Amino acid sequence: MRKHLAAVDQNKQVLVLSQARVGKLHDKKFHDQQKLIGNIPVEIPIEVDSGFQGLHPSI
Repeated sequence: MRKHLAAVDQNKQVLVLSQARVGKLHDKKFHDQQKLIGNIPVEIPIEVDSGFQGLHPSI
């Protein structure tokens, strides 16, 4: 299994795409290891699935 993480804008344009990772890994742990998007200010609304709980204070 190969896994990527991606961040897209409201128009579904890819802003960030991770390197491929082989094997199983929880989404949030993958993000934390790669530090793909850094710290997101609380003023910026984001939407993620439940695999990213704790990524942003409003989630």
